[in-house]
Amino acid sequence: MNLKQLLEIIQVQRHDFLNHLQVFSGLLQLNKTDQARDYLGRAVQEVSRMSKTARVSMPEVTAALLVGFNEACKNQVGIDLTVQADFAGCAVPGAVVGETMESCLAAALCCLSGPGMTNGQMEILLQESGKDYLFRVVFPQSAASSSCHLENRLEPVKAMLAPYGGGVSVSAVDGKMDICLIFPREV
Repeated sequence: MNLKQLLEIIQVQRHDFLNHLQVFSGLLQLNKTDQARDYLGRAVQEVSRMSKTARVSMPEVTAALLVGFNEACKNQVGIDLTVQADFAGCAVPGAVVGETMESCLAAALCCLSGPGMTNGQMEILLQESGKDYLFRVVFPQSAASSSCHLENRLEPVKAMLAPYGGGVSVSAVDGKMDICLIFPREV
């Protein structure tokens, strides 16, 4: 993540927070307490979704997720995040982990932002499997995901992970694309 991306994320979060406060304040001023309560619930849910990124011990993972959320928002793609692993014992250096995750998310967003795609949705899962940590991105398969040259876009990611015993797998199952980055644990 570069400094420009970090500043953009901070600006977007600040803008969104102030916007939520304005809407909430306006609903209260209009004495629309039921709508204010509903709106507050949705705003809290949105903030809670973003706070899941902090459940990871490796700051580069959190940064990559924040960049991914920001880019997804720009492309009108929703993200469901499930964190079941904290990457605390990852054998791959944090800078490599962050860069490969950002590249993976960019490749998935490219597929979801292709022609004919509207209101895309992706699921990001951080998991443990045996001696590895997994970073999975799952999204609907479409003509766009077939034509976005996903395998080619992920070749640099494979090359970055190979020296550490990591890897990348791409599969299409039940109408969904599944990109899985494999990060070995420290021995």
